[in-house]
Amino acid sequence: MKLNTIKALSLTIGLALPALAAAQNLNPTIEVTNDFITSTQGAERISFPMEVPDSINQFRLNFDYDVFSNPYRGAYKFVPYNVKMAPEARSFDGSRFYLKAGAGYTVHPIFTLAWSPIARDAFSLNFYQNFKGYLGTYRAFDGYTPEFDDGHDFSENFVASASIDTKYVKFQPTFSYDGAYVADLWQNDMFHNLRADLRAVSKLDEETHVSYDVNFSYSYGSDALVGEHQWCFAGSVSPFSQIACHMLLDYQIGYTAYTGAITDVLYNVEALPHFAFSAGPAYLSLGVKGCYIYSLHVYPDVKADLRLFKGALDVYAGVVGGDRINTYSAFKLADHHFLADTAPSSLVGGYYRERINAYLGLGGCIKSVFQFDLRGGFAALDGAPMYSLITAANPAAWTASTILNRAAVVPVDYSYCYIDADMLFSLKSFELRGAAHWRKSGLDGTQCFTLPSFGADGGILYTWRGRLKTGLDFDCVRRG
Repeated sequence: MKLNTIKALSLTIGLALPALAAAQNLNPTIEVTNDFITSTQGAERISFPMEVPDSINQFRLNFDYDVFSNPYRGAYKFVPYNVKMAPEARSFDGSRFYLKAGAGYTVHPIFTLAWSPIARDAFSLNFYQNFKGYLGTYRAFDGYTPEFDDGHDFSENFVASASIDTKYVKFQPTFSYDGAYVADLWQNDMFHNLRADLRAVSKLDEETHVSYDVNFSYSYGSDALVGEHQWCFAGSVSPFSQIACHMLLDYQIGYTAYTGAITDVLYNVEALPHFAFSAGPAYLSLGVKGCYIYSLHVYPDVKADLRLFKGALDVYAGVVGGDRINTYSAFKLADHHFLADTAPSSLVGGYYRERINAYLGLGGCIKSVFQFDLRGGFAALDGAPMYSLITAANPAAWTASTILNRAAVVPVDYSYCYIDADMLFSLKSFELRGAAHWRKSGLDGTQCFTLPSFGADGGILYTWRGRLKTGLDFDCVRRG
């Protein structure tokens, strides 16, 4: 009796609720609040990539099915397949070491070392050193001055650099040393040059709305005659823009002071505002360069570039110019036998002008195997340093003659046409490179040595199993 009553009551309520809802047209909202229960059920597991390459994905399987067309050849020889497993190169472990040593004829020792103990995205550290030189005899230009048999010309270059990557800026500090050790007919001296650089490159340009690349450097060079201090602050800055046209500013501020045989002080300021346009494979830069060294000079700076066939062919042209500083360290590092008393006082510590340099070039590559670059143009210079001969009387040191022909550097105004061609052919274990240079100038040889009308250089390099390298280099010029 009790069970029937409950069934009847449940049926009555079930029939009555829809009627009440329809009559009142209710739209209730129900909010349920539960306590947070920590549970890993249903969580998705994070998968980290393996440090060691997986052999299933990284190894390349090369199946070579070699089946005889006629399987019976006297004795039955059947080769169904030949599996050759060739794993890819090991993943970069953050360290690299490179060593090169040797000697050439006559005696040209060379020792090169490159080492990267740390190479990470956030921080990297690199060391490089290169020692090379010559040991042998030196002869004078006059043909009868006694030879100097115990001569040498050694140079040392050491660089320590680092890269520190932060959120907004990438810092690149660098320390370098260049040394020259010379003993020839006229000197037995050493030149030392120390340099420190700090470079900062912007990141996240979209957030900061500005892009910049600045470098601050200080160098000190000295030998027995001259001491040189050089400060330089240079870089480029531009507002961040995603459009095809934007403005850039390149600048340089320098200060150079000398002690000893040279007492000059030189200030130089350079500014290059230019507009850059890009549209597909075409690029155009229009600018004007202003240079101030004792006086103000203005030069054009126009560059155009057109990349065709997905960058495989590059056609470029330009018209540029500018002032170039003649520092004592630049002379000594380019020519270790240079002496301050073999050049006019107005040349060392001064500058020369490249009034114009107009060029047209064509470069490209073919399937990453062959690369080439061909450039031709016209240049005009004022007060450019050129080699010449001077005579000096020194009877105490030289008994064979009281007149000694010595090489000197003199400022010369001249213009010339030029063509330069470079090529590189590279395979897995073989590399062939070559370059040719042609010059045609108005120099007649009375003020200085003329430019070589033709020159060529190149080399062949063979690499055995990716570690042992051997090769041959050549260099030649034609007089006149």
